[in-house]
Amino acid sequence: MRGLAWWVGLAVGGVLVGALASVPVRHLTEPDEARYAEVAREMIVSGDWLVPHLGGVPYPHKPPLYLWLVALLRTVGCHWTAAAILPVLLAFLLTLVLSIPLGRRLGLSREECLLAVLILASTPFFSAFALIARMDMLLVLSHAAALLALASLLSETSDARFLRHHHLLFWVAVAVGILIKGPVALALAGLTALLWGGLERGRGFLGRVFRGWGPLLAVAIVLAWLLPAALASGGAYLEEVVLRQSVGRLSQSFAHRQPFFYHLVTYPFTGLPWTPVILLGLYLAARRRSDRAVRLLAGAVAVVLIFFSLVSGKIVIYLLPLFPPAALLAARLIAQGTARARWVGVLAAAGLVLFGVGTAVVPHVRQELAGGAADLLLVGVLVSLVGVLAGVQVLRRSSAWPLVAMGGALFPALALPVLTFHADPALSAYAVSAQLVQLEPEAEDVLTVDVDLFGLPLYTNRPLRALAGGEEVRGSLAAGRVVVLRRSSRRVVDAALAGLSVAEVPCRFARPPLLILRPTTTVQGR
Repeated sequence: MRGLAWWVGLAVGGVLVGALASVPVRHLTEPDEARYAEVAREMIVSGDWLVPHLGGVPYPHKPPLYLWLVALLRTVGCHWTAAAILPVLLAFLLTLVLSIPLGRRLGLSREECLLAVLILASTPFFSAFALIARMDMLLVLSHAAALLALASLLSETSDARFLRHHHLLFWVAVAVGILIKGPVALALAGLTALLWGGLERGRGFLGRVFRGWGPLLAVAIVLAWLLPAALASGGAYLEEVVLRQSVGRLSQSFAHRQPFFYHLVTYPFTGLPWTPVILLGLYLAARRRSDRAVRLLAGAVAVVLIFFSLVSGKIVIYLLPLFPPAALLAARLIAQGTARARWVGVLAAAGLVLFGVGTAVVPHVRQELAGGAADLLLVGVLVSLVGVLAGVQVLRRSSAWPLVAMGGALFPALALPVLTFHADPALSAYAVSAQLVQLEPEAEDVLTVDVDLFGLPLYTNRPLRALAGGEEVRGSLAAGRVVVLRRSSRRVVDAALAGLSVAEVPCRFARPPLLILRPTTTVQGR
């Protein structure tokens, strides 16, 4: 464990290097990154920050807090990528910071807490989402703050001011989480409180959590936005936000439907290289062969895993809130130096090798990354080599965890910038938007056929106008307009274009493949 702070700095530095190498040169990808930024853009253009809009109609799919932050950063001069990613990166860094007092309140030593920060920062899946423009990392931060408050309420102190402070902190964290991602924040924090109360077998703890002004404060914070938004947009918006987009997603999701065991299968891979240690901690806690801190941390991990397994809609990113307590759980077991923890080090090293192989192989699976095959092969070989060295260290009964962490830190520092650079033209609408602005510098909208890319209005600063069929496409081209459409839709409009002199402008955007039609007789030389 010597030099642990140095290794932590290395892992966090890897993420910051990845940010500096990617954020200034890449653009927001379709659909999610560009969608959230487009909602923020429409906030700025319309001046309506109360009710988010997309395409000019209310957007009830997500609460507004992350969207407000993106719009605010854009108004102070950040370009769109920086405006969308800076709140996420800051949430990631603050989560690392909060992990230390959270671990300390649960009885972990300073060294164990630093090791947990190292684990968290060197988990490639987790660190990658520090550089992806989604609000989920902000939910991770609010949930970590709620766990810190719960851990403080577990203390045996009778200091009323201390207990009141952390009772209110818990409910403020819940309210902020609701404004980030919806009622899921309340579900995760509340279920963890109930489970910890059961593990502690003390009614006093649950009273500290649920009795007091905290719940009313949380309701007031949420209603301070929700009621004015409902009054401004009507009851239909309120019903959509509260019922369909919240309760509906939990019971009968209309997106991302997966079987119950989905997360049980995917998490062992998304949590690499540290999942072998974490799964050992869950096993020991279930068998009651662990100390209090391990049981509580395993309970916090289990709540997230089971809750999202019961929800019908599932994607791997939903499990991000379990990573901070999982890192603390792994750090506790590693520091205890049990025989099992040493042997699962071999599995962790093997997981690092597997991650390196995946990095090298991914360009052969995703066509848009083919240009980075040589770079990713080099990074993959390097990560796999570090994994092999870590495995050798474990077999020699030496500490291999710094090597495992170094291998994990290579992903955000090296692989992620390469991935985003080569994927940018194929997954971001920025290049297509630049072509459209060049072809039609004075246009006030973008004409499309079967295209719904959020980056087009974002980067052209023009609304989309969908053309209904071949005759509308013909009329637009005859009037000198440019039309962007899916490549697969070209044959649909061919018959209507007979007699027109039309040129195709190729696009590198790949999902879906696009092309631009321009009239050669009216846009000469372009």
